[in-house]
Amino acid sequence: RSEGLDFGFQRNGLFMLCKTEKGLKEETEAAEKARSLGIPAEILSAEETRQMEPDIQMDIIGAVYYPKDSHLHPGSLMNQLKTLLRKRGVQFVFNTKIVDITEEKDGEIVAFAEDQQKVEGTHIVLCTGAWTPSLANNLGLAIPMQAGKGYSITLQNPRELPQICALLAEAKVSMTPMMGKLRFGGTMEIVGRDKSVTLAKVSALKKSVVNYFPEYTMGDLEGQNVWVGLRPCSPDGLPYVGKTDKYDHVYISTGHAMMGMSLSFSSGELIEQLISNNQADLAHRLISPDRYS
Repeated sequence: RSEGLDFGFQRNGLFMLCKTEKGLKEETEAAEKARSLGIPAEILSAEETRQMEPDIQMDIIGAVYYPKDSHLHPGSLMNQLKTLLRKRGVQFVFNTKIVDITEEKDGEIVAFAEDQQKVEGTHIVLCTGAWTPSLANNLGLAIPMQAGKGYSITLQNPRELPQICALLAEAKVSMTPMMGKLRFGGTMEIVGRDKSVTLAKVSALKKSVVNYFPEYTMGDLEGQNVWVGLRPCSPDGLPYVGKTDKYDHVYISTGHAMMGMSLSFSSGELIEQLISNNQADLAHRLISPDRYS
């Protein structure tokens, strides 16, 4: 915001919407744990939830509300960041597939594009998501990763538009208002880097929406574009952020799974600190890129 940017940013909290007693019990226990760590959380009845979010009908028995949560529009974030960085002299090279990274005889680390063109620099940061393992393997680094395929549907003109983002607790589906649009996302498929659409998964996502929001019908969700993305998931669920001990100028920031947007700025700051000062405010073996090497 200090740069005049807002990214469609809304600091108005997050609901965990629950349809079952079991689901509400589990989310209540999670809220109690959060409060013990200093994170505010409120247990709400169905009526209290509706009073806070009157613009959408919900078939729930209760919810947990996290008032400090926020949401934004990822496309707006990326476009505005690119504009800001260009003003600061950053050069972007698009439509260039990096197929190899190697160490030359003089110890220099060089990346090669698909056309064998060299991409050189004083430092290399591997932040290539689910594609990181193959590139890291060329440097003799073990970065085990699975691609967790997920789907989202964005309604351009939603029948009802909430103001607060939510997670449908039992269905594990997210709901995010985005500048007049409404996005539903979820599912997790472990199928390598295959980005084809599994219709059964999309159907399950749509049924979850209708199950929680009775004013919506399957017809509202049919004919909408389905977006597919690959989440980079590590074996222990933690990201790889830091400098690898094997090389002086190779840094890694990947494996953020479903928390990429949330953790991106802090991860970027840690990498910047390592490049600029050779040390970071946070360094721990649990997020070390060398922990499986």
